[in-house]
Parts: sequence; structure tokens; C-alpha cells
Amino acid sequence: MADIERIVDRLLAHARRGAPSRHETGTPIGTVRRNNVGTCAAIAGNEVIAITRPAVDTVWPVLFSELRLLFGIGAANAQQLRASGFDSIHSLRDHPRWGHEVRKLLEFWQDPPRVENIHQTMSYWLPASHPLFLMLPALVPPAATCFFDLETLGLFGSPIFLAGIGRANDAGTLHVMQYLARDPGEEPALLHELRHELSTCRFLVTYNGKAFDWTCVRERSAYYALPEPPALLHLDLLPHARRRFRGAFSDVRLETLEQELFGITRIDDLPSAAVPAYYADYLETGAARAITPILNHNRQDVITLAVLYSWLVSNGAG
Repeated sequence: MADIERIVDRLLAHARRGAPSRHETGTPIGTVRRNNVGTCAAIAGNEVIAITRPAVDTVWPVLFSELRLLFGIGAANAQQLRASGFDSIHSLRDHPRWGHEVRKLLEFWQDPPRVENIHQTMSYWLPASHPLFLMLPALVPPAATCFFDLETLGLFGSPIFLAGIGRANDAGTLHVMQYLARDPGEEPALLHELRHELSTCRFLVTYNGKAFDWTCVRERSAYYALPEPPALLHLDLLPHARRRFRGAFSDVRLETLEQELFGITRIDDLPSAAVPAYYADYLETGAARAITPILNHNRQDVITLAVLYSWLVSNGAG
């Protein structure tokens, strides 16, 4: 197989000069989406998956038992307060020292509490691997939680050519929507469709997405002077996987967790390093055989995100 860096350079040159690919004459992929910045392809599918979410009435007791959400209370103070019988934020409402902080916190969270404000407080005081973060999506409708994965031509700053989004529906299935740039010139249209798709999302669930996927979306949107992507709550499952499985498996790659936890072995799965070569083949030939492995790889990542989230919720993250 040709050198990956050389292939990526060729793809970037292709994008700069705006050369058309052969997708017009090749096998049609999905349906065409047209918007005010261009066109891209959309591929829809459903997967029967029972996504486990905490019951809403179980979230509030756990949330209000976390005394460290109050300004000035660390682990040592929290332990001392619990030993003195203060086992919840509400129990400190009349405390001579902490009562004022309780009132400030509850005022900030509002009544009824806004999940965005709760998430902001948690992000400030708790580590990203804290199990409470896994519970917060229960406070929004199931369809407002989106499982998200990207395929790009390399590392940071590289073009995005495929985005996969999965969300649960009332029928108990995971609806997976993929947006494909059939040539690099369709990336702005892909970003436009992605922004529209996520406009009804409140929680974004990713795997290393805070460091990579979502950062790429923001950077590429800015590159094309497109509107900012929506401000979403972000649940990155990688810190939870590291906390739960560090030392248990050889690594915590998504494919490794599939095998170890769910007994899933991907047959003929496309290695991430080979993605640019297959995309280059697709650009040159328009053949479905070149793009289908990438679509399948991305789709499986989205599905595994949903399954892993359910496993972590059911079994705990720590």
C-alpha cells in the first residue's frame, strides 16, 4: 500500500485545486444533501440496541450527595461533614459556614435545575472520569443524546470527510446518520449538515472526542468561516474507560473493549491508518468497494459508543 503521508498530501492538493472526484459516475452512496454551501451525501440506518440510561429519580440523590460541588469543600471537608451527619447538599442549607454556598449553588442551578448549569459546576470541581457524568444524560430526552465519531485525513487540521451520529428513538433502536464528503470540496457542506443535525442535540457522547473529534469540527468550521457548531454538553467516555479498565486489558482502544467486554471481533475491519488510502481510491474510482469499509468502520464505532455507554451505566465507571 502506498505511503500514507504521500496519499494525504495528494488528497490535500486535490482539495486545494477543487478537482472533481468520480462520485458522479460511480456507485451512488446514500442520498444527496444540498445546502447553501454545497452538497454532500447522507447515509441513514437503524440498529436495534437497548440503550441503558439511569432512571431520572436515581440521579438527583447521587447528585445532591456530592458535597464537593459546593465552593470550598474538598475531599477532606466532605468526609468530615458526612461523619457529622451532613450527607447531602440540602442538609447543609442551614449550616453556619456552608449554608450561603448552598443557596448560591441552588440559585445558579435554577429551579427546576438546568442540566447545563449542573454540568458546568461538575466540570469545575470533579474529574472527567467521575461516575456522575455518566448519569447526567438521563436528565435530557433520549433523542437529545448523540453518539458521535469522525473520520479525517490525518491529525489536527486535516479535512473531515465522514461524520457519524447515532441517537436513540422511541422504538428502541439507534438511528445512525452518516454525512460523507464525496470529495474534499464537500467538507463545508458536511459541516453544515452536521451543525444542523446537532442543533437538536444537548449531550454529545464521544471517545477521545474532547481532544480530537469535537476540536476538529470547531477548527474546520473556523477554517471555512462557517458558524460555530452548537455549544453542547460533552461526555467523553475515554476517561471513564481508563479509570475502569486501566491494567485490565492491553489497552483501552474502542476495538479492544469491543472484544473484551462484548465478544465482538470486527471481521475485515479497516485499520485507521488505511483510511486515507481507501478514501483516495474512492476519489479516483467512485467505487463503493473503497468507501464501504470506511462507512462500516465509522458506523461500528458509533454503535459501540452506545453499547459502551450502556455498559458503563449498568456496571459503574469506577
